[in-house]
Amino acid sequence: MELERGEADVKALKKCVDKLRRGEVVLLFPEGTRTRTGEIGPVKPGVFLMSAKAGVPVIPAAVEGSLKSWPRGRMLPGITEIRIAYGEPIQPPEGGGASYRGMAEVLRARLEKLREKLR
Repeated sequence: MELERGEADVKALKKCVDKLRRGEVVLLFPEGTRTRTGEIGPVKPGVFLMSAKAGVPVIPAAVEGSLKSWPRGRMLPGITEIRIAYGEPIQPPEGGGASYRGMAEVLRARLEKLREKLR
């Protein structure tokens, strides 16, 4: 399932929350797009909206090597080493929009630390 970029895709958000409530795993890329530079971009707060609605934590995961494997503009990925580091769960915030934005910054900082471990 793919979210509509640049707008609130309520139908997709509800599907994700339903899956999370059933105990399924949902993989999200909280930046909303692939990086052009390899750096972590701004994290969108929607990941914490879903986390809070479903009552589940967010598990940070940093990926290193994917830009080399599949840069923008290339039709298919190449064969390269890709490393992933997982962080401690982040519990859903209480309080709505401002809390979600604050937690998005927390997630971004944790992703940066995880990436450092991969280098």
